[in-house]
Amino acid sequence: MPVSPPKNILLVAPSIHSGGGTERVLVNLANALHRMGYPVQILVLRVGESRPYALDASIPVHEYTVERQWARRLPGPVARVAQRLLGTRNWNRFLRATALDRSDVVVSFSNNLTVGLASSCVGGRLVAFEHWPFWVTERNAKMAAKVKATYPRLRAVVVLTQHEAQVYRGLGVRQVHVIVNAYSFCPSQAAGLDARTVLSIGHFNDQKRRDLLVQAWKSVVSDYPDWRLKIIGDGPSLESTQALATELGVFESIDWMAPTKAIEAQYMDASIYALSSEYEALPLVLIEAKVCGLPIVSFDIVSGPNEIVCEGEDGYLVPFADTAGFAERLKLLIADAARRKAFGRHAREDAESRFSPDTVYGIWKDFLDTLD
Repeated sequence: MPVSPPKNILLVAPSIHSGGGTERVLVNLANALHRMGYPVQILVLRVGESRPYALDASIPVHEYTVERQWARRLPGPVARVAQRLLGTRNWNRFLRATALDRSDVVVSFSNNLTVGLASSCVGGRLVAFEHWPFWVTERNAKMAAKVKATYPRLRAVVVLTQHEAQVYRGLGVRQVHVIVNAYSFCPSQAAGLDARTVLSIGHFNDQKRRDLLVQAWKSVVSDYPDWRLKIIGDGPSLESTQALATELGVFESIDWMAPTKAIEAQYMDASIYALSSEYEALPLVLIEAKVCGLPIVSFDIVSGPNEIVCEGEDGYLVPFADTAGFAERLKLLIADAARRKAFGRHAREDAESRFSPDTVYGIWKDFLDTLD
């Protein structure tokens, strides 16, 4: 029997320039599919001036610019009316002119885009790749209603956790597949875990709840003043978080670091990873921390960390917003180097088993090749 040629894949996302975790997943997936022989293209609403993640130069990137052209040339109210009247027509023209005719499968990285694509000329080629818990989507009643009406008609929905798989099956989606994120790097050796540093990476925003981390840190540094908290990131709540740290008297015990491309070295120079988020999908930072051999302390939120962290084996899960409990778990790992290193060994072994690129992209290949 002749072997069918690889399917042509179009990945659609809001952008690839802001440096977020979803963009890293998109670029990594595009590169992996390209290496496996799939013809891959990317379509974004905005390219931006920088590329934080290295995309193979031979992968085409298309930018949809029509709406911004309207915004530049027309007054705001007129541009909005033009979008309502002509947006779908121009979007379909753009899709057909750039990438659609050469795409067998269209994978959308945003529920806004998925809903829009489902009503366009994409037809039955569309796969939603969900990166947010559905309960977060439900905060927007209109978007939740659109998802509930649209997603059962899609070719498939890919989610990151077993929890979300059950949610979407409950919405009537028949083709739901769980495919986790893969780590982007794997150091030849695990971190030594002797550095007196607790690490946290990511944006400063309402999701990441760095205010809770700083509150927990006050108790930790009171007992262990020779330890430091390093927070890497920026964002709208940076100044308010720093003001809180000043108010609590812990500002000087925290290293505030801007985002960096040399992120692997930061994991390797730390001994514990801390995640204080209120919600996540499947946080890539925890997977990266584990493959570097870092034990983890995280809030136990609706989904995500509890499908990465093995409680009591490579980390601790604390009820959300329990800053006292969070601080106590950090102290346990700080005080007991043997426990810290045992947790770190298990973390690395588990990450290499479940989240390696070979494992994850092999699952993607099976999914794409069997997608009917």
